[in-house]
Parts: sequence; structure tokens; C-alpha cells
Amino acid sequence: MEFQMTQETRINHTAQARAYHFLKNEICAGRLSASEMVDAQSISKQLQMSRVPVREAIFQLIAEGFLSVLPNRRVIVTQLGPDKIEEIFEMRAVLEGLAARRASYYVNAETIVNLRFILQRMRLAERQPDVWVQLHAEFHSVLCTLAGYPSLLAEIQRLHSMIQPYLRLYYTAYERLEMKTAEHQILVDALQSGDGALIEAKMRDHISTAGRELANYSRELGVKRA
Repeated sequence: MEFQMTQETRINHTAQARAYHFLKNEICAGRLSASEMVDAQSISKQLQMSRVPVREAIFQLIAEGFLSVLPNRRVIVTQLGPDKIEEIFEMRAVLEGLAARRASYYVNAETIVNLRFILQRMRLAERQPDVWVQLHAEFHSVLCTLAGYPSLLAEIQRLHSMIQPYLRLYYTAYERLEMKTAEHQILVDALQSGDGALIEAKMRDHISTAGRELANYSRELGVKRA
């Protein structure tokens, strides 16, 4: 028998999506910080909806790694240690390297112009970490979308979202737009060359380098707090 979605089911599904996007945006923006408790009841009051869709949204975010469950069943924002940050960046390096190589097969002049325009906006976003991080995500999304692999893109975006709060902390602390030896201009030049092996190598090096630097910053921060 074919399933037909009732009006109540549609409402709950819409409410769950709203709760999910709200919580995820709060985490990625750093407004819900690492290790902060997430309470379904308070979130449901804030969003003026029942606890059921909020709990479902929380379960989804736990499955995606954004939230964690403690032994006492309390739910907190996942805290990424230096080793986990490096792991995520190494995963991104492999996946985005593949995406970049495939993107080189489909790149055109319009895409290059778009990426250079984003780079220009990134340069103008000096001392605006929130703006820079959003443009940074847009740059990588535009490039990886060219690969034409939706599942690959979704996983890359999930991993990218997980480290956004840590990128904000880094850029706020150092007040500089680019990590050393991880400039994005190199990626655009490699992509424009049409050499798939070259852009894959440059992308993997770019992300791995950024990951090591962010992980080292996280270690230094931990030492200072100790």
C-alpha cells in the first residue's frame, strides 16, 4: 500500500527540518559552543513547537556528529580535539581532491570568473571572520559542485560544517584571511590549467596544510587553558 503523508506528518516533518537547520546553524556559527548542553524542551520553547520534532532533529544531528550523548544521557555540542580536527581535514583532503579532479573536466570560463570574484570578496572581508568563513565555504562548494557527484558534495559539506566554528576561532585569534601556504588563488590557477592531477594534488595539499595549522592552534589553545 502506497504511503500517503497526512497533514500532521507534513507539519511534524517541516517542524523537524526547521529545528534541524536552526540547531545546525547555531552550532556552525559558534553560538552553541563546544560541550554546551542542548535541551530539547528549551529549544522547543524558543522555536514555539512541540518537543517531538526537536528531539528528532537532535537525533539527526547526533547521527551526523554535530551533537554527542554523554553517559548521563545529556546531549552536548560535539567538541573536536586536535586529533579529530586533523582526521576531518585528512578526510576532506581526499574527498575534495577527488571532487577537484572531476571539476577540472567540466570547468569553464564562467566558473573561473565566479571563483575569482569570491576570492576578491574574501580579500575584502578583512577583520570579518564570520563573512570570510561563509565565503570560504561558498568557494569550496562552487568548486566541488562541479564534480557532479551529489553524495560526495553532501559529505564534503557535512565535514566542512563541522569545522566552521574552529575556523572562526582561528581567524578571530590571528586576524588574517589565509592560513600560511594554504592560499586559494593557487587552487583557481590549477583548476584553470585543466590538469586534473595537478588540481587534485594542490587541493589535497591545501586542505591538509590548513588542517595541520588549525589542529596546532587547537593544541596551543588547550595548553593555554590548562
